[in-house]
Amino acid sequence: MPVRKPSTSGLRTAAVQPAKDVLRETEIGQPLADLPAAAPKRQKRPKPVRITVDLSPEQYRALTEWTSRAAADLGVPRLTLADAIRAMAKVTEIDNSIAAVVVDMIRRDKESGSQ
Repeated sequence: MPVRKPSTSGLRTAAVQPAKDVLRETEIGQPLADLPAAAPKRQKRPKPVRITVDLSPEQYRALTEWTSRAAADLGVPRLTLADAIRAMAKVTEIDNSIAAVVVDMIRRDKESGSQ
């Protein structure tokens, strides 16, 4: 004797057609038209971009020594390399004379073949 599956037609109807009283008013009895509009969705914060930089041992030593001196100037125990690089990048955005020095240094490094 074949086994019959129970009918799901009633379930489909309930899923497609919400209860009528839900459409007319909320649980507190306030008509839906009187409710304030939903708050706008917040935009997602863009993910930071991770970079990797190869430095010569001398460049690395100079950068870590600089961050140590900067940390002492700031009165903090430590300054991360990432904090230093972020600040350096920001300075090139806001100060054209520093940006020009950086571009000139890159040009000289490329011409001499060192990086």
